[in-house]
Amino acid sequence: MPVRAQTGDICLGGCYVEMPSTQKVSKEVEVVFWVGQEKVRTRGVVVSNHPAFGNGIKFTDVSDEDRVRLQKLVDSLDPFHRTSRKGS
Repeated sequence: MPVRAQTGDICLGGCYVEMPSTQKVSKEVEVVFWVGQEKVRTRGVVVSNHPAFGNGIKFTDVSDEDRVRLQKLVDSLDPFHRTSRKGS
């Protein structure tokens, strides 16, 4: 079932999703972000659970196309415009 939530933190390896109703650790999830008019679709696994606050999600499957879009999003959020390190 789709759930809309706010992303509190994001990098190429995962994100923190702020939501009052959380998922159990180790649950597999699909995460979809909108970057402008482009959709970024990832699969992940819940790695942390903070009831009434949110979930930490580790990305486990991101297509090459979506990884490029995700990289653009992460870069746009970096106020220092640091170059990303491989494996982040």
